[in-house]
Amino acid sequence: MKQVTQGVACLAFVDGGATAEHAIVIGTYQFEDNFLVFDLENSTFGFSSSLLHEQTSCSNFNFTLTDGN
Repeated sequence: MKQVTQGVACLAFVDGGATAEHAIVIGTYQFEDNFLVFDLENSTFGFSSSLLHEQTSCSNFNFTLTDGN
């Protein structure tokens, strides 16, 4: 991650080549209690803010889908 401005950071990508050992490697400590959100319809992805601000974590997050939410 490279901090560009106070509110903007960039994530670098590296092509691991055809013999890469892992498909995706993201630092576990840096992304602890955050979601990596894939928007397949728009071919984009983003990161959630810390779940700790919502008094929850990945280990106890409610993944149940509800209508309209």
